[in-house]
Parts: sequence; structure tokens; C-alpha cells
Amino acid sequence: MGCALAKAALRGGWEVCLISGPVAIEYPREIELYPVVSTEEMYNLALRLFPGCDMVIGAAAPCDYKPKNVSENKLSKSDFSGLVELVETPDILAALGQIKRPGQILVAFALETHEAKKRALQKMRRKNADFIVVNTPATINAEETEFDVYDRSERMVCSIYGSKNQCAEQLVKIVGEIRI
Repeated sequence: MGCALAKAALRGGWEVCLISGPVAIEYPREIELYPVVSTEEMYNLALRLFPGCDMVIGAAAPCDYKPKNVSENKLSKSDFSGLVELVETPDILAALGQIKRPGQILVAFALETHEAKKRALQKMRRKNADFIVVNTPATINAEETEFDVYDRSERMVCSIYGSKNQCAEQLVKIVGEIRI
């Protein structure tokens, strides 16, 4: 979805910076690509780049948690207790929402399995986002995707269905209208 959004934004005349985790995707050369490996790297880079951006579309799904301890060596069965302690990673969009200046637009994505609208709207408020795009796990690696878009007033702006490229085009058009 991130690649489809970046291409749609390019076609819309936007200057596009893309922070991407390790993926097997070829991005257009016109995109200013920032590859990262960890959520922390994405967080630090997003905080550094955000002041120069008019809009952020947070379509990435970085890890919410990471292992508390990482071994430099392979653990044998006898060395492993079977318990993995996790620690929370930084919330990138919430951090951007806290430092957002007037005129900057923040678009969040919410992948939900139940109470989708309620949970997504809570997430939008918590992150100080201007739009929230709500989808389900069925959209992961699917040819077609479907999502609902809500604005800050918690009104459903539209429901979009189609290929990821078609959906990206429609989303970029919608959020681009308030960008002008």
C-alpha cells in the first residue's frame, strides 16, 4: 500500500519522501527513499523529516513491540526458557501528532479485527490525526483492498474498494483536496 500511495502522490504532483522497512519492492526513482530496519530507526527519521513535510500518510505497520533482550548467539533449547519478554516500541504517529504544526496533515491507518470504527476513531484522536483509514487483515497481500476513511469530525468521508493502486489514487485525491 505504501508503494501504491507513493506512486499516486507522485502522479498528483507531490514531492514524495518515503520511509520504508525492508521490503522486496522497487520504488520509482523520483521518490526520495529512506530505508530503515527497525521501528526505532523509522521513528527517529520520521521525527527528523516531519518538520519539512506538509503531510504524512502513515501506511506502514511498524512493530508495536520488540524483544526486551536480544542474544548475540544462537540459543539452544537448553538455554531458552520459552518466555520472551517484550517492550513497547515508540508510537511514530502519536509523536508526530504531538509536534504537528498548523497546516500539516496527518493520515493514520488502522487495521482492525472488531469494533473497527470505534477503535479507529479512538486511535485517530489519540494520535491527533486528521484522517484515519480503516481496513481489515483481509487486505494484507490481497489483490483488492477495501477501506473506510474518516476525517477529524469523525464523519466517514468515503468507502473505497478496488486494487491497491485504485484505492491509493482515491485516498491521495481526498487528502490532497485539503492540502491545497
